[in-house]
Amino acid sequence: MNPFASAGWQTFTALSADSQFLQPSVFSGRVEQCFDKAVNLVCPQGLQRFTLLSAGSDNAPNSCRLALSTFAGLLQPGDPVYWQGNWLRIGQRMRIDFRTCQTWQPEKLCWKSEALSAFCQQHQGETLATTIYQTIPQNASLFHYCADNIFYRQLAKQLTDARGKLTDGLKRRDKSHSEAAFQQLLGLGIGLTPGGDDYLVGLSAILFINGNPCGRFQDDFSRWLNKYHQQTTPLSALTLNQAIHQRYREVIYLLIKKLTLESRGDIQREIQGVMKIGSSSGCDMLYGMADALLLTQYFGGEYVNQDRD
Repeated sequence: MNPFASAGWQTFTALSADSQFLQPSVFSGRVEQCFDKAVNLVCPQGLQRFTLLSAGSDNAPNSCRLALSTFAGLLQPGDPVYWQGNWLRIGQRMRIDFRTCQTWQPEKLCWKSEALSAFCQQHQGETLATTIYQTIPQNASLFHYCADNIFYRQLAKQLTDARGKLTDGLKRRDKSHSEAAFQQLLGLGIGLTPGGDDYLVGLSAILFINGNPCGRFQDDFSRWLNKYHQQTTPLSALTLNQAIHQRYREVIYLLIKKLTLESRGDIQREIQGVMKIGSSSGCDMLYGMADALLLTQYFGGEYVNQDRD
């Protein structure tokens, strides 16, 4: 039986959602932010955040894709959100039918020892990082900003400085130095997900793949985020926390899956997919991913040399 038989309701079909979204018990909240292609929801009871996405978007953690092209004019901040049977009701106009929704649950990625050995011995980290750096257009990210805006130039300098300090600190296993650089990056930038955070998302997504020798830093990143999370937005802190624990958008997943293969082929299509995230977020993430590849080669080389000995 359709619980919304009265006129005025607009019904949309849920195409796909991750398992966290498909837990009715967590939903009793409100709309937080509205954009043309996405709507952010907040559930105050569990301090959780979820996202509704348009059909053209890729899957993502805590998200659901709907059979619509835009959210323009449908919702507004403050609209109540709650489950009613197989339907998610939002405000007084919109309902979502989950009866045919597919669950998005990607397999866990793992860097197999044979592929990692080849990656380090053949210096593939340098090659792949160079490919990523060269693909990102100039001024598409504050990590490569060369235009005349004084404010952006200053931000770019701070981001580049903190980025260098973090990678240097990790190489030297200097936790104090690394923590200070992590704190400097967190919240540095503009928007809902500042550039420093996006960089850390890309860095974490690769550093903490199962089998990566850089996994030794995972607990440190998690602890530092818990310590300094109030420096950034709740949405950005959540996104970074998910990346640290290997949950990220589908386009990021597809690129990383290819990077961990021994025979990966061309990666331009996957890089372009990540670049489309936000206005500059994807490019900022790619800088983090490129640096993570270099760090993986650096620390992975130690293991390769030990095996030879």
